[in-house]
Amino acid sequence: MRWAFDAWVANPLEDISHWYWESGDPFFVYPREKGQDSTVPYTTPRYEKLKEGTRDVTKARYLKSLDSTLSEEIDTLIQSIGRRYGKGNGYGAKSSIKSSR
Repeated sequence: MRWAFDAWVANPLEDISHWYWESGDPFFVYPREKGQDSTVPYTTPRYEKLKEGTRDVTKARYLKSLDSTLSEEIDTLIQSIGRRYGKGNGYGAKSSIKSSR
């Protein structure tokens, strides 16, 4: 995942290929089509998953603050989440490893 929110290529609504990074890697949102009334961008699945993960961590921290007896259980649950990152892909990003489940 890259640092940029909207580092779009020339025409991201037609082609998201980037000269260096993987397609779609440097942005979380797509611009609206020209001539549309709305200025709110389209979100990407990558951005939606980032928001979902942020919500989950916020909820876990909140639950820990409500009941200290849950703290260890919540920490264990969070640590059990698989982090499946493999080798670099030549673009500077890590690609995921297929789950063995």
